[in-house]
Amino acid sequence: SQLISNGIDAYIFAYDIAYDICYCNERIVEAFDLMSYKVMNASREFRRYIHPDDSERFFAGVRAFISQQSNTLTGDYKFLSSSRGEIHLRALGMSDASYDGNPNGDPQLVTGCFTDITSFIEDESIRNNLIEGSSAITFYADMKHEKVVFSENIHEILPDVNTEVSGAVVETVSEHINP
Repeated sequence: SQLISNGIDAYIFAYDIAYDICYCNERIVEAFDLMSYKVMNASREFRRYIHPDDSERFFAGVRAFISQQSNTLTGDYKFLSSSRGEIHLRALGMSDASYDGNPNGDPQLVTGCFTDITSFIEDESIRNNLIEGSSAITFYADMKHEKVVFSENIHEILPDVNTEVSGAVVETVSEHINP
């Protein structure tokens, strides 16, 4: 399983709640400059890598997840990487007490991954600054997600248009353009 998890472009982990041991793939080891793939006292060790702005929110989510108030561990969090500085990771975790595991039991093992969304967050910040910082009507198109976002000043010429258009983008935008 270590070979498979090292071949995936994500931060993969398996956390043994009872023994407070986290098994990590190579990406986690490198990002946080860990000494080993096996992290003892993981709840204490990883605390220093969670950005202070997100620490309480992250641990509240973990507590809710472990106490089974939530079936999955999800969310976007900032972490502090020794090699890259501040990174943004999207969490997805499941336990053996979830739907397919140990129903109605206490979770013993949490497995999951963190996906690196740092470049998306940075690009979004740049786009927002460009859109809001210009007197020209600006937009950006995210064709993968079928979305176009316009600057607020588009309302000066098209007062009733939404600033964010999703779905059939070309057809929706072209309805507002007079030939």
